[in-house]
Amino acid sequence: MTLADISVRKKDEIALQNSANELSQFNRFMVNRETRMIELKKRINELLTRLGEEAEFPE
Repeated sequence: MTLADISVRKKDEIALQNSANELSQFNRFMVNRETRMIELKKRINELLTRLGEEAEFPE
């Protein structure tokens, strides 16, 4: 029977999982931010159209 020290590997796995979680959170934040920016640009275009002006952001 052979025993191997896997503590370093386990630490690396945990660090990798933490990094993946952080990246996933960042991705969700950026997608939500971009979605909000698109909504705001549409709203600005609607308001400009109501004022009889040309839309500022192409769709």
